[in-house]
Amino acid sequence: MCLAEILVSREVVEMHNGNEVTYQVTGEKIATRLLERAASADKVVEELLGPDGSDPDSPCEAGIVQAAREDARRLRLRAEHIDRQATFTVSAGTLQDIFLDEAHYGQELRAMRGEPGAVSERRW
Repeated sequence: MCLAEILVSREVVEMHNGNEVTYQVTGEKIATRLLERAASADKVVEELLGPDGSDPDSPCEAGIVQAAREDARRLRLRAEHIDRQATFTVSAGTLQDIFLDEAHYGQELRAMRGEPGAVSERRW
């Protein structure tokens, strides 16, 4: 989900403060999106594990599994500790970080398989 899609969907309210544009988004929407991203990371892990649940033999796949597991855990912790009743004012970069469609390992997985895929909206 790119920034334009987030704004059109009315997930957030755009605010202008001088030259800086900030966005207001509820803790509930942030937590929901973080949990969606954690579930997406879980799917990557499930897809790469062996039939018996063992880690993959390929070092590349094993690295992707490790990154996805860590990301899912981190995202769930963030969602658990956010104040869902609060409204947060965030910058465009933070907003993209929260609503980012997928992490780097999703792209790596598709590239490893030779599949085309969308480029992340994340700004470094």
